[in-house]
Amino acid sequence: MLQSHDDIQKLYIGVLGRPADLFGMNYWKQADLTLVQMADNFVQNANFGSMPLEQRIDTIYQNFFGRQVDFGGLQYWSGVIHQGKISLGGMLVSMMGVSGSGVDQANVSNKLFAANTFLAHIDTTSESIAY
Repeated sequence: MLQSHDDIQKLYIGVLGRPADLFGMNYWKQADLTLVQMADNFVQNANFGSMPLEQRIDTIYQNFFGRQVDFGGLQYWSGVIHQGKISLGGMLVSMMGVSGSGVDQANVSNKLFAANTFLAHIDTTSESIAY
């Protein structure tokens, strides 16, 4: 179940708000997990996982789209997560598909391009360690 480079970058962007590091990218590329299982691992991150659910949803919106979650979106996602219909990682994967407005799609595409460009230039061990 190897995941794509872009999907892993989107997990880093959505949860951590930054590009993947080389070691992390290589680790997750080899992980025998579905994308949702991988996303569930990301949202369990010590810093991210300790926030209230509504704050984590808003952080994902901020990191992907550069804007706060709207009231309707917050109500929808927090409701389906509390009801057990989807995990927070499942929500993250859904957001990665960007079915929203053209501005949201452009923001995710631009952040993905920047993250991939950045990672492509971190190509030595010393640069990876420094990052």
